[in-house]
Amino acid sequence: MREALYVKDDDFRLSFTHGQYITASGLTEADIDRIVKQRMSPLYISVHVTDHKMRCKMLGIAPSKTPDILDMLRLFKKKRIEFHAQIVLCPGWNDGALLDKTLNDLTTLVPAMQSIAIVPVGLTAHREGLANLHPMTPEIAETVIRQVEPHQKTSRQFSPEGHRTILLADEFYMIAGLHPPKYTATERDCQIENGVGMVETFWMGWTVALRKARTQEAAHATPQPRKKALLLTGLS
Repeated sequence: MREALYVKDDDFRLSFTHGQYITASGLTEADIDRIVKQRMSPLYISVHVTDHKMRCKMLGIAPSKTPDILDMLRLFKKKRIEFHAQIVLCPGWNDGALLDKTLNDLTTLVPAMQSIAIVPVGLTAHREGLANLHPMTPEIAETVIRQVEPHQKTSRQFSPEGHRTILLADEFYMIAGLHPPKYTATERDCQIENGVGMVETFWMGWTVALRKARTQEAAHATPQPRKKALLLTGLS
């Protein structure tokens, strides 16, 4: 394959310009110097877990081959480089006590740390030769929601407007059979690509579209207004 295809989610330029999440596991000192010098802020970083050994295990790299993510983020804070964090939650790997530790560690990096999105791991049927990962069940999803809620309440104090900086993807609530919360525009906009507030945004769009259709029908005096509409969604 061409050389560019071997780059593993670590193009910090795309992170800055397009919000692409990077693991930052392959950043060199020269890369970090460039980020600081050129003020590439904010960055979008897939943290997953702040425990160095577990993070390296999840990424499939030797601990000696990559810097400790906490050390790197502390440096970014010192140099006034802001970042948004992502945690892909894998049951049995970075949940439980490790999740509490990760959230506590990241909140010490405010105000450089702008937001944290927690997303459930997505699995396909094609897992031959890969690590054993458990799917997100309703029971696990509900446990995660209850565990994260106190962190969310605490995180409000870090925002002048009282916004949550720790955000759970809507999918957790859908899996648990609960209605996703109504995130504010500020909370939603910085992490919507991770599914934070996406359900509410969908319904907002539906309401606007329905109002627009009724207005058009009234303006054109349609003799037989539409009585049905199809709304196409995914299974959940």
